[in-house]
Amino acid sequence: TIPDPKSRAEGLASFIKAHPNSKLNEYAFSQFAPLQRQLYEQKDMVNLATVSEIVLQLKPEDIATLGFATEANYANKDYAKAAQYGEAFYKAKPSKELAQLLAFSFEQLKNDPKFVVYAEKCVAEMPPKDAFFYAARLSFIFANQRNIPKAAAYSQKMMSAYGEGEIPPGYTAASWNQ
Repeated sequence: TIPDPKSRAEGLASFIKAHPNSKLNEYAFSQFAPLQRQLYEQKDMVNLATVSEIVLQLKPEDIATLGFATEANYANKDYAKAAQYGEAFYKAKPSKELAQLLAFSFEQLKNDPKFVVYAEKCVAEMPPKDAFFYAARLSFIFANQRNIPKAAAYSQKMMSAYGEGEIPPGYTAASWNQ
């Protein structure tokens, strides 16, 4: 057994590719899941991202691996890969949390159209204070597009998140009152 996770994954993948009809491939492939779980539990997101990408080259639709790849790349701030794997994972297992991760990733990538798609999905299911950032950004994007009904709806959602005398994070009393 090879101790280095990346080398172990590469060795397994090389075996599978070199022996496409081997009866051992099923066993070899089954060795990836425990390796990924171990890396996840150790919070080794750099190696988890690498190993997950190796697995996805062999089996692009592996749902668990898409989840590992999404979370690992997001943790590593590789938002392009997090978004790439996250969209495939979202198609298989949509969730509010994943929509939020994708919205944030696309916001970091300055991809407003994709941000809007996922922000609208998560804002609809989030408590107002948790949705504040996304609602604010959506109201700004829709205002710039001159889509006044949507801009107003998200502005209202944003404004209703905080009651009288409450100030959202990142705002001063003066800037919030304005």
